[in-house]
Amino acid sequence: MLDNKGFDLWADGYDAAVGLSDEENSYPFAGYKDVLGMIFREVMAKKNAKVLDIGFGTGTLTTKLYENECDVYGQDFSQRMIELAQQKMEKAHLYQGDFSKGLVKELVDLKYDYIIGTYSLHHLTDEQKISFFKSLTDRLNEGGKLLIGDVAFETRAELEKCREEAADDWDEDENYFVLDELREAFPGAEFYPKSYCSGVIEIKKVNDICVSLYIPKLEDLWFREEFMADPATMEYNHAWGGTIPFPKEKWEGWYNDWVVNDDEKCFYRYLKNTDGEFVGEVAYHIDSKHNMCMADVIIASKYRGRGYGKAGLLLLCEQAKDNGMDSIYDNIAIDNTAVRLFIECGFMEEYRTEEIIMLKKQLV
Repeated sequence: MLDNKGFDLWADGYDAAVGLSDEENSYPFAGYKDVLGMIFREVMAKKNAKVLDIGFGTGTLTTKLYENECDVYGQDFSQRMIELAQQKMEKAHLYQGDFSKGLVKELVDLKYDYIIGTYSLHHLTDEQKISFFKSLTDRLNEGGKLLIGDVAFETRAELEKCREEAADDWDEDENYFVLDELREAFPGAEFYPKSYCSGVIEIKKVNDICVSLYIPKLEDLWFREEFMADPATMEYNHAWGGTIPFPKEKWEGWYNDWVVNDDEKCFYRYLKNTDGEFVGEVAYHIDSKHNMCMADVIIASKYRGRGYGKAGLLLLCEQAKDNGMDSIYDNIAIDNTAVRLFIECGFMEEYRTEEIIMLKKQLV
């Protein structure tokens, strides 16, 4: 990885260097123009968008946004890069600062429609990425997006294949993006590949991912029967037997207990996305033996990785609070990675055994 002096030396030839790599379809800049083009089109969909560019370099993309009347802000750790970019964008708000330490004070209290980073954020460690990206999403306006164009892969296996093919050209100092791993912290992250080694990552706030609570009708229980019979969906339940039969002859009795019943000891809803599709279920019930409100969130396997689980859990917690619950619990298998999702939603570990982790969120 280059230090700030290295970037200063590279700056005058930077645009030409990446263009050559793109034309040759070679690592690391194969797909470079398509990556920048997609981000440009996305930002231009909002008139006069307020844009923050992290690590803007010579301003290859940012200049185009500036020329099309975007309100441009930026942070780069190279003073020479800033000088070159400022020549192209006289009225842009550009600041020098090491973004591995966060945003500079001039930028940190502002809100943006888009925050973008192209071929710059792979300089951060994986831990720094997660922390920094969470702080950036807090700086987004309603409906805003964090757009990252970079060397990126859907899976670790794809990264390793590229590393092998690149051989001595591979830069071992860089920390490239693997979406399967990034989604552990950002379940709603979307990936749009633009070459065998690049793509655009889109991250938005959980409250911008539209999923709503839906009271299912009796005839809608086909969906519950379907996902409870799906091994991939029910894999989390392996400690308790995995899939659960839910034949049609059981529907009415279950429906009366969980949906028709209004004694406040249980609550059940489907999760429905903006396309009108059922994507999962959320529920709670009162464990009378321990006097605990126990949560349940299941997202059908084909809809995972889109942020529905986190959004649904937050909606469930809000509903439980509105219904007078002062706390909510869930016991999760010790090897279930969903523990992180609950922690991100404000749950705390109460205790653990060899089999489960008991989590609790205080609602009032």
